[in-house]
Amino acid sequence: MATKTEAAPVDVTEQAQDPMDWIKAHRRLVTGAAVALAVVAGGAWLSVTTAQRKETAAQQALEVARNAFDANNLPGAASEFQRVAQTYAGTRAANEAQIALNQVRMINGQNELAIVSLRELVAANPDPVFAVPAQGLLGAALENVNRPAEAGEAFRRASELARVDYLKAEYLLEAGRAYVAAGQDQKAKEAYEQIVTDYAETPSMTEAQVRLAEVLGGDLSSAPQSLRGGS
Repeated sequence: MATKTEAAPVDVTEQAQDPMDWIKAHRRLVTGAAVALAVVAGGAWLSVTTAQRKETAAQQALEVARNAFDANNLPGAASEFQRVAQTYAGTRAANEAQIALNQVRMINGQNELAIVSLRELVAANPDPVFAVPAQGLLGAALENVNRPAEAGEAFRRASELARVDYLKAEYLLEAGRAYVAAGQDQKAKEAYEQIVTDYAETPSMTEAQVRLAEVLGGDLSSAPQSLRGGS
């Protein structure tokens, strides 16, 4: 008769390891991780503090440039605006300075230089609060050098980026005018119709109606209902 095989004895000496034992055994690893976390936290704090100080200094420098502009010292203002844009690149003040610098350039007839600079600014995809006036200035500079078709596109882009209706409508008016000058009546018609349809409550509505009628040559059959007077 076969003898019954006894089960192997169970080792009951193994117990769950105490977390403190693991920490003691890996003290260098734990200490290293703690130090790394402290370095990351300290670096983040330093980065934020440095950025805040940079922005404050940039705003102060921008105020100096504005004062020069208000005093009609255009050469001094241009120099100061350029210094802010270059020294404090990446700050909101630097974007403001770049826009103001190109305003001064346009006043001085340096439209081509302004076009290059403004295109660099909008290509960097700044916040709309800067992109909108930059696109608007770009459109004006392009008009000044007789490039109305490109100007129309810049104005339309400004309208698309604007956050309030009255600005959207105003830039569409500018776009329509530029398109007409470029002989692009269909694009002008679309710009004016958008104002009549979407921004009827803005101050641009009346002028848009007049301009649209001019583009259509008095034939309002294809115009929005609001322009046809319910006919």
